[in-house]
Amino acid sequence: MTPEAISRRIHSFWKLQILGWLAYTVIYGAHIYMFRDFNADGLIRLGVNMGIGFLLTSALRLVYHRIDFKSWNLLSMACLTLLLSIFVAFIWVFAGRAVLSIFTEEQAKMASHKWIRIIDAVFFNTALIVTWSALYFTLKLWREWMAQAKSTGKAELLMQKAQLQMLRYQLNPHFLFNALNSIRALISEDKKAAKSLITELSEFLRYSLVTKNHTDVPLGEEIEAIRHYFAIEKKRYEKKLMVRFQVDPQAEEFPVMPFIIHPLAENAVLHGMRTSPMPLRIDIDIAMVNDETLSLAVRHTGRCISHHGNGGVVNGNGCPLNGNGYPLNGNGESNLENIRQRLNHAYPGRHRFTVEEEKDSVRIRIEVSREKDALNEKTA
Repeated sequence: MTPEAISRRIHSFWKLQILGWLAYTVIYGAHIYMFRDFNADGLIRLGVNMGIGFLLTSALRLVYHRIDFKSWNLLSMACLTLLLSIFVAFIWVFAGRAVLSIFTEEQAKMASHKWIRIIDAVFFNTALIVTWSALYFTLKLWREWMAQAKSTGKAELLMQKAQLQMLRYQLNPHFLFNALNSIRALISEDKKAAKSLITELSEFLRYSLVTKNHTDVPLGEEIEAIRHYFAIEKKRYEKKLMVRFQVDPQAEEFPVMPFIIHPLAENAVLHGMRTSPMPLRIDIDIAMVNDETLSLAVRHTGRCISHHGNGGVVNGNGCPLNGNGYPLNGNGESNLENIRQRLNHAYPGRHRFTVEEEKDSVRIRIEVSREKDALNEKTA
């Protein structure tokens, strides 16, 4: 525990200790005033008893603080608390009588006929101290539980963030390798085109660096990054690739996780170039549905590729699936499995992810709702 946390805990104890005893003094004083004779001696007696109770419970806190109750069972803890409460109650009664014998005319002598009153006072004070102890331990355990919950929540958040970062970084190497190969080939053929390609790549990588610590970005920024991606791919495939964007302006401010479109675009290029008649056509359609749900679809001509040898299974629509039900890429890996995991982390209970094969094309759609459970999560 940090020094700041310890200081806050000590400050909190003294605040509650003072306020609690003041409240009890007022309530007990009102009771005496209403049902007993309340004179100057009674006021002194009340102040002395409450003051001693305050001091003794403050000292008892130090005792409790030094005992490691975490290694004790509940019965042992209760027995020790009761014994300490009885002991403190005796001190409270005799200390109170001693002090009162100085400040009041009443001589608090330990005469035999007064032992009944002493035992009664000890019993009452024991009950009071047991109640104080119960409140003390309840607040102590509550604080520890809250601190642990906060620590656990922070650890889970960091773990989730690390996992999301790991998944996101899986998107880049294959694309980056191909882009660098294209630049190398262009340097000797067309330096102007190579320079333009480097600019597009730097803008795409800048987006990756700027958003690396962001959980979400406006969709408009994501779309701009994907335009850079396709500009690079068009330099590579030239007339073999045609891309069309249709974007609802209202959707551009919708917050999405970074690189939500990239794996879909990469998947379209990967499968389309191997199965589509040239040129490969890729359509990206983005719209808002009822101002609450983002619909993002990437359609490419061609079909899904079957990889029976790599453990793939063909689904009812003819798309090869891995063990989790997503199309495999050429390396037996899955860009779409990556996006599925990231969607599950980022939008639990409020997204839908579907893969549909039509007669001459494949459409992959992501729907994200602002409200949880507004969409039933399902996969093709």
